[in-house]
Amino acid sequence: MATVNPKACLKVLPAVFFVLWCINFIVLGMYAMFQDESLKNQPCGQETHTWKYAMLNTVFCFFTCSSYFLFPGGGEGARARAMVITIFHLAFAVWGVLMWLQLSKQCLSVLSSQYQAMTAFHHVSVAHNLVFFCLYFTHEAYVGKAVGADLTLMSEIHQQSAQYAYGVAGAAGAPLPTEMPPHGNMAGNTTQPPPDMAPLNNDIAKDYENIIKTPPGQLPQGQP
Repeated sequence: MATVNPKACLKVLPAVFFVLWCINFIVLGMYAMFQDESLKNQPCGQETHTWKYAMLNTVFCFFTCSSYFLFPGGGEGARARAMVITIFHLAFAVWGVLMWLQLSKQCLSVLSSQYQAMTAFHHVSVAHNLVFFCLYFTHEAYVGKAVGADLTLMSEIHQQSAQYAYGVAGAAGAPLPTEMPPHGNMAGNTTQPPPDMAPLNNDIAKDYENIIKTPPGQLPQGQP
């Protein structure tokens, strides 16, 4: 039975949290727009454009989440996408804050009492845009280079068998797990398996070692 590597799960958690949050944000925005649709025809709604702000935030989050999976990783295209998203998050955050600061007392009372869903989504949208602006900005300025990876796009996950990886190491002359030094230090330019790869079973490793050391044309020892 295959074992699950905890480190691999931890690496995937940020992507899972991001997608789940985007889905919840989009659903909340759609609910607020549907629940308080009449706001766009009210004087306060036409004055503040709160309904339009919610719609644009929801659509922008949808395209951000979609491009997170579909956009090709690497190159200048990924950096341009991250920069555009950073600018839009900042623009939406500033728009939301200024909108709330410029509300009249009458409109504030109407929104708080009659359009609670839209009011709550407006607050969530401002916090959402501020947080993601900070995350994208720090990623482009420092984090991306520090970790050596692009966290603004979905990571490419490849599954590789342990037998294949160990076969490549054996063909290159690298010692097998039974021949490794005590502390994992190997001289020269030998190749060792990735640290997060599960080691082979002892019996399988010994059989594989026996096959590697057997001259061509002969059966390994212990084979019929």
